[in-house]
Amino acid sequence: ALAEILPSTQLHTLNLYGCMIGDEGVIALAKVLARTNLRELNLGFNFNIGSAGVNALAEALTNNSTQLQTLDLTNVKIDHAGAIALAKVLAN
Repeated sequence: ALAEILPSTQLHTLNLYGCMIGDEGVIALAKVLARTNLRELNLGFNFNIGSAGVNALAEALTNNSTQLQTLDLTNVKIDHAGAIALAKVLAN
């Protein structure tokens, strides 16, 4: 539901720290990320985010059409493949 309304808002910061969001929620956010005004996204301490969510974020950031400048993934389960995907995006 949140992902559906984000593109119509002027939010620059979204803090979902410890909100129990999981892969499904992150995938939904990733799909609309390029159509938002978000500059900061905090997903820290959401222990249900796994490789599917991290990979969706990396893919969304790859197209470089987002305004996102800060992404907090503190204590999120990032596996080797997810870390590589994020590293590739950040290197560009």
